[in-house]
Amino acid sequence: KLAFRKRTSWRRIIVSKTVLANDNKVTELSGNGIAVTSQNARAFVQYISDLENLNYDVIPERKSIGRFGYIPDEGFSPFVDGLIFDGDANFKALFSTVRAHGSEEKWLDTAREVRGMSATARIILAASFASVLLEPLNCLPFFVHLWGVDSGTGKTVALMVAASVWGDPAVGSYVKTFDGTVVGLEKTAAFLNSLPLCLDELQLAKDSRGRTNFDVYKLAQGVGRTRGNRAGGVDLTPTWRNCILTTGESPLTGTASGAGAVNRVIDIECKSSGVVIRDGMRISGLVKRNYGFAGRKFVERLYQPGILAAVDGRYRELFRVLSDRDTTEKQAMAAAAIICADELACAWIFDGTQVPITVEQISEFLASRAAVSAG
Repeated sequence: KLAFRKRTSWRRIIVSKTVLANDNKVTELSGNGIAVTSQNARAFVQYISDLENLNYDVIPERKSIGRFGYIPDEGFSPFVDGLIFDGDANFKALFSTVRAHGSEEKWLDTAREVRGMSATARIILAASFASVLLEPLNCLPFFVHLWGVDSGTGKTVALMVAASVWGDPAVGSYVKTFDGTVVGLEKTAAFLNSLPLCLDELQLAKDSRGRTNFDVYKLAQGVGRTRGNRAGGVDLTPTWRNCILTTGESPLTGTASGAGAVNRVIDIECKSSGVVIRDGMRISGLVKRNYGFAGRKFVERLYQPGILAAVDGRYRELFRVLSDRDTTEKQAMAAAAIICADELACAWIFDGTQVPITVEQISEFLASRAAVSAG
């Protein structure tokens, strides 16, 4: 952390050590108001280096984190006291969106109302909670995709309600759009790690010919691309284990998609005859003002001693029941995680006032073995 003074006020910024050690990069700090130029950069780097080395035993040390998710021996970021964020500066805005704001009681009332509107709304809300279960249960990432050609069915509002479990659900804050590069989406997924990745409007991923330029495998594998670097080595390969919640006007997979892609997506069609969320303007306004309480509460209960073992047992039981039906193992795995998360959320967040999703209710949205088979 650098502190510097302009006139009478002190300003503070956190900077990577690689910037402070390089006289070509250190000039970037002039954008923050530090008087460093290409002329005095070398002297500035030497000064900072001497200052740190002479005062190493005096400078306080803080535990810092550059991503969300479970940190071994520490807890679940960002819900750990004393941990500060010093990751990529571009992710600082996204990191700050995961926080509690407004009234917890108002959010609970809104969530209860939304759950009563449709089975689809309950599934996407449950999938948001299920995201943090994937790593401890050793599940693969999967998609829950809401699509429909009719506008006004409440797809985006449902996505915002799911995002409000963790943080600010406004599109552009926690909720992102499909208008991004593969590397950008991959790095965002790795940064979120265990929290759900929410992407709105699939049609933004279409090219000039109207073809969808989005590959399910890139995110559903949970592993980023292996990239070489200038030094002759390989960059750290990003990994993640979360649910990817998406919306669009067309299905995420088509007839040309491989069996593995169809397998990893729970596609839910939203029609005007059965809207996902009614009165979307009011609901979106409520969740934009009240958010971020349920996620922290859910995670704190989940990592209490003995809870994960019980959750794992219940998940395996649901997985067995779903696997015996006409669906594939990957679809059964995703559905079992969603039901398991909904049961826990009903008990821990809604205090037993809500009825969890049943195996029968979710089965109608799962792909059959015949539909998945490329043959």
